[in-house]
Amino acid sequence: MQPDDYAGLENEVKLLFDYNPPALSPHPKSPCPKLTAPLSFYDKHLDARLMLNKVSLNSAMINGLSQTVSLAIHSLRDQNILLPTIKAGDGFPTSALRAYRTATGPVVDAQAVARVYLEGTSLFCSLLASMLSLYGHATEWTSVLRFVDLAATRIQDYYSLNEDFGLTLMAEKDGTLKIPGNVWESMEDVMREDLKHVQRLFPRLAIWHTLYVSQDAEDALRDTGKLTSTESFSHERFHTLGYVVPDFTLPHSPDATKTSWGVPVISFVGSPTSAARPSPVTAEKIQPQAPVLRRSTRVRAKTLIRRRKLPPKPFRQDTPRREPSSPSKSDRIWAPTTPSPPESIKKVDDSKQHLAASLLQHAWSRAVQEDSTFMVFHCGNYERIAFRHRSSQTLHISDLIDVTKCADPSYGTLHIGLYMAIIEDALDRAHQLAEREKNAVPKIKRKMRINESESLQFRKRPKTRAVVAKEAALKLEREKAFEAVVRESHSRNLAILRIRYAHFNSEAPASFLRVNSVRETTYTPKEYLSITITSEIAAGAAGDVHAATLELLASNGEAVHYDVVVKLAFEPEQQTRMRHEFAVYQHLISSGVKGIPHIFGLFQDAESDALMLVMTNVGLCVWDRRPDKRTAKFTISKSEGNAFIDVLKSIHRAGVRHRDLRPENLAISDDGEVTIFDFDRAVLGASEGSRQRELEHLMDLVNGEYCPPGEAPSLGTPSEERYQHSPDDADPSYQFRGRVLRSWPSSYSLLNSRPIFVSVLL
Repeated sequence: MQPDDYAGLENEVKLLFDYNPPALSPHPKSPCPKLTAPLSFYDKHLDARLMLNKVSLNSAMINGLSQTVSLAIHSLRDQNILLPTIKAGDGFPTSALRAYRTATGPVVDAQAVARVYLEGTSLFCSLLASMLSLYGHATEWTSVLRFVDLAATRIQDYYSLNEDFGLTLMAEKDGTLKIPGNVWESMEDVMREDLKHVQRLFPRLAIWHTLYVSQDAEDALRDTGKLTSTESFSHERFHTLGYVVPDFTLPHSPDATKTSWGVPVISFVGSPTSAARPSPVTAEKIQPQAPVLRRSTRVRAKTLIRRRKLPPKPFRQDTPRREPSSPSKSDRIWAPTTPSPPESIKKVDDSKQHLAASLLQHAWSRAVQEDSTFMVFHCGNYERIAFRHRSSQTLHISDLIDVTKCADPSYGTLHIGLYMAIIEDALDRAHQLAEREKNAVPKIKRKMRINESESLQFRKRPKTRAVVAKEAALKLEREKAFEAVVRESHSRNLAILRIRYAHFNSEAPASFLRVNSVRETTYTPKEYLSITITSEIAAGAAGDVHAATLELLASNGEAVHYDVVVKLAFEPEQQTRMRHEFAVYQHLISSGVKGIPHIFGLFQDAESDALMLVMTNVGLCVWDRRPDKRTAKFTISKSEGNAFIDVLKSIHRAGVRHRDLRPENLAISDDGEVTIFDFDRAVLGASEGSRQRELEHLMDLVNGEYCPPGEAPSLGTPSEERYQHSPDDADPSYQFRGRVLRSWPSSYSLLNSRPIFVSVLL
């Protein structure tokens, strides 16, 4: 490197360290909505042992992040390591490039604020942090970090709060790390292995909560500081009474052992491990803390439900965890239940302090879900950085940061240090988890049960008489349970809903009242349904879909259990679609149509407008029956195909067109029964021509002539002229980008393209 080159590099790096972004102003004609409390329905179901218990002001955080950068620079100098020179086209964010890319005009919403941060700050912070933390020996400038839109929230026209953006590691399409070969080789073996673990365990390293430039946003960030003066954080919960939280073994993730600037985390947070929650590094089974309940209900809860045999989704992919305790299905204590009192129904607290508390509780819940430590609250001109300490359930927040006037450190230095701290935290925790995996006692493999295996048609060995007899007995048991649930459930107007998987274990259940029913003050055990969500399936235009178990105490005193599917709708558009779907199901059932799910009812949350549709779990969908999940090839036997066609003809005779026939909406149970479901886009009184086209499409589908959205059509794909749009094809309301809870090909990717099959387009 020539002296002039090094001088130029030092000057550019100094400019990066001294950088403060320009002030942002709101667009005077922006239709961005007012900032409201972001706390979600799911946030209230977080296990009490994972909830936010305290907010602490940590004034040392900003200086600590600045020290992280200083220590890295001194380390390079002590080792006589020179950073690579700046070359044309290497992507180094020079001051000229930064000035060119930084937006200066007014912004219209929070998403625009996030993009300004991406272009003006994140690009150089990720590059400098990667070089200083991971591979100072590298001969070229490259970043392993990226600040990216991960599509975590529903599409809106304008965002007052946007949570889509976050920090991740660079990755190839197959999920492997994306680092140039020569840079990868310059890293130590331990560092390479730890980075692989980070990529596997922590897909999202940190979350940015970006707010629109407004006085409300600035006030909310200021008011978060007021929450540090209270002894404990008062989190929002549901108000249902007469319920005891059951025992539940939690997945756990460790805190880092030290900060990026060399201080032990326990010293930095200034708080010992909470006695209520042992250190997650060594904790095995954690006993829950019982909430304060009425005296009549202060009894240890015995088991509530028979868990579904499908395992719950892991808290974090590949993270070692113990399975939840398996509750018994016989000795539950049934007690009278009081739904949320009328004074709590739809009561909106629009105070500034409530907005700040809601923002922190929601952000904490998101961090638990993503297993991230750092979170950033940014509104363009002001900011707070927060650090989540798991063991003490404490959120440490920085002083309020004036983004445009940062000094000692400047904003550039502060965020380079933040990115380095995020890297170091992830490496530390990933290393701990990897060591835990290495030292874990291997589980004894057991034989897979029939209903845990792939579809029965893929079983290689013929069934023995014992297996056949057992299947027949189980089928008879399911039929009896179904008859009892159907007989008893439709007269019950209260459904208490709790979530119990991964990090969810409802401290109090939500109260859902049957739509158009008369509310009672208290419900006896024989007057309500108990529904427990046990896993997530998907999120769609009509709401979130979950697997669940329905339990009720029958009139004869027997507890009855049945596997169901629960759909939840929160947005007005979702609720409109759900009400329509419920009406279609009612019409089909009254028309005597078979081969559709049984509907137990439509319920509304007593504390909000959320809707819940409860139906039978009809088995594995055709898409999930693929022998090779890496391909789009699925198998439907001739008899199954004919059965699907018969069901669709029956639906058509009732005057209904489905309008969403694809493998994900066709199911085959273990007993070989076929079902067509998801009628939120269905049309009543559809034309005969449109129904005939839909029937032809289903015939093509069951014969293997199906092309998933986004893939090129096969030779057997009918031409587009064959399936032209008809008036009842139009659905302009379908504009959705939800959080995808399982990986499946979906028509969501076709919002701006023409469908191969009109009836496949949502």
